[in-house]
Amino acid sequence: MVEALARDEKVPLLCVARTVVQDAFRSSKQPSRFDVARVVAQRYPELSLRLPEVRKLGHAEPFQLRMFNAAATGMAFLHIPHR
Repeated sequence: MVEALARDEKVPLLCVARTVVQDAFRSSKQPSRFDVARVVAQRYPELSLRLPEVRKLGHAEPFQLRMFNAAATGMAFLHIPHR
């Protein structure tokens, strides 16, 4: 849907793979979405009030995590060498 809308409006679109985002936040282990959200909240303290608790087994992923995923994608995008 986003791709079609961008194409219709002639807006350039760059897809950022999940592995690129994970690599941008990697330390010594594969970061979880909650690990990435924690780093985003450290970089942008105004988001820390929305930082969800780590999910318990069997519980659904918190809705707020999407906001942190979007911010992390933007942060990773800024570190990608562009042509």
